[in-house]
This record gives sequence, structure tokens and C-alpha cells, in this order.
Amino acid sequence: MRSVTLVYLPGSNYLIGTFNPTLNTEWWISDGFDGVEAVEKGMQIYGSIFIAICKKFDGNYSIFRSEDYGQTWSESLPISGEIYDMIKINYGRALVNVYNGFYETVDSGLTWTKISNLPSGKKCSICNIGFGDILFCADGSGIWKSTNIG
Repeated sequence: MRSVTLVYLPGSNYLIGTFNPTLNTEWWISDGFDGVEAVEKGMQIYGSIFIAICKKFDGNYSIFRSEDYGQTWSESLPISGEIYDMIKINYGRALVNVYNGFYETVDSGLTWTKISNLPSGKKCSICNIGFGDILFCADGSGIWKSTNIG
């Protein structure tokens, strides 16, 4: 697996990346994301595949997906509301917390399945303990624990 570092800049609709973060060489700028106001978070999910939380100009959010180390992107999960956070469980598997629950992918972001309605309507931060065996989600008023990935 080739190592890559992606950097998202507040308020921008593109990412910058490098295959050589040690020497800070070979930097490139990704293509812009169609209809996106800002990229809020990005991560490598498997090999050359990356996913990113993006805020669109209409106020809604989407997960975008790249198969070429983050150079080009396409929409993978449109949400008519806000996406708060995402976490990689293991290679190819991730969870995203949205305004009305959690979605999961097991195929590196090709498809997404809603797995839970809780906690709904609250912005959560997700923490993965171990290899996805235990997840914690803090929503500002409590801490949620899952022992079955949501």
C-alpha cells in the first residue's frame, strides 16, 4: 500500500496531497469537488481509496470517494442534512455519524447502509477502541457505547 498524506484547508473545496511527507516533495492539488463549498474531513479507507466529508453549497452534506489517492472525487453518500464525523473501523469498513443516526460501508465507500437512528439529532465524536470491537460516541450530554458496531 502506497503511503499518502492529504491536507484539507478550511473553506476550500479541494485537497492537497503528497506521496512523500518526510521530504515534503511531490505535492499536488486534487480536482475540485463538484457542488462543494468546503471539505471538512478526509481519510484513507483502503489502499488508494479515500473518503471525505464535504459541505455542499445548498447546506447539505455528502461523502465523496476517490480511487486514485485523492486526486479525483465523486459523490458516494448524499445526505439531506449534516454529517458530523466518520471513523475507519478496519480496511474498507467505516462509519459516519449524520444528523439522524449512523451509516456504515463495508466496501470502501461504494455503498452505504443506515445501521442506527441513535443518537439522532446530536453532533457526535466517534472513538474506535481496538479493531472495531468497541465504539464510543460522545454527544455533549452523554457517552454512547456500542459493542456491535452501532
